[in-house]
Amino acid sequence: MADASGGCPGLVRLEVADPQRRGPQALLGIVGRVEVHGDDGRLVTLRDIPIVELAKQLDRWLIGITPDGPDFVYTSLGDPDVPGLVYFYRAPPCWRVGSVRAEEDREVVTSLRGVAAAAGDFVADVDRLVRPLGVDLPRFLRERSP
Repeated sequence: MADASGGCPGLVRLEVADPQRRGPQALLGIVGRVEVHGDDGRLVTLRDIPIVELAKQLDRWLIGITPDGPDFVYTSLGDPDVPGLVYFYRAPPCWRVGSVRAEEDREVVTSLRGVAAAAGDFVADVDRLVRPLGVDLPRFLRERSP
């Protein structure tokens, strides 16, 4: 059954919580809890994730996103041996969202619009949560560092 999302009706949400300063291992020293949710509930909970780093990588990906890719694969600068803590893979006409840490290779299948909305909402949520920690995220996102 086709719908406005091109036959990719799944919903995805990236939630962020518990921002804390933890020192130099994370970008700006801020880590938090990230949860990936789909239609069937929580897919995975990732603890002590450098949330500013993830927000920056998502923001850069969103700037150039088109229906033809590229995929998004989050690899923390502090843990380069674990690619795919969060990923969005193109699977035309849909996108697969998941994590290498999700149980049983569970994924959410959604539209590009759904992926872009989840990523944009995550960046906005990180901005709201790190302001009390003295971080101007919009300014930081526009800097050239990784």
